Amino acid sequence: MKKFLATTAAVLVLLPCLAIAGPYEAPPAPPPVIIPDPVEPFEGFYAGLEFGHVMPEMDETGGPQTPFGDLGLDDGTAWGAFAGYTIQTGAMVYGGDLRWLHFNDTAGLFGAEIESTIDLRGRVGFATGNFLVYGALGYSFAEGFGVDFDGPSYGIGAEYNVTDNFFLGADFTARDLEGDSGGFSYEAEANTATLRVGFRF
Repeated sequence: MKKFLATTAAVLVLLPCLAIAGPYEAPPAPPPVIIPDPVEPFEGFYAGLEFGHVMPEMDETGGPQTPFGDLGLDDGTAWGAFAGYTIQTGAMVYGGDLRWLHFNDTAGLFGAEIESTIDLRGRVGFATGNFLVYGALGYSFAEGFGVDFDGPSYGIGAEYNVTDNFFLGADFTARDLEGDSGGFSYEAEANTATLRVGFRF
């Protein structure tokens, strides 16, 4: 009986305190954790300009008479523009590239020269941070000496993102070209080493 009375008295004492304190409120839930999307600095469209060096060769390989052989083209300068699109998945970067280059001062014997080339290329590369190295494989179309050339191209290169939109790069491309004109057949190379300046969109 004494325990019952003591318990009842304690409850009667606590009830006013609970009334004053008000109903129990749970603490607010913590804000949701937002995980940012992964940064993929090499994804998207890009375009730019490039300038460098061309190392051409041209051989007459067939004609009405004995083929002349090496036409002795000179090394010259190369300048042009490029554009493309790349997709980045983790460290892997892949996409397509279109480039036009004009060549100066490549004339050899009989005025033979390679004046320009258009490259259609696929690129696959590996990125770490803002640095990318890539390999390229494609097909090229070239003009010069009254001849339309075409053939496969392949190359390697690197790019560095200076800012989110601006990048610098270097590219080496080799081209194995063939063409015919006026009953003559030609084989040519137009290897280029260029510096690239571009923007990502």
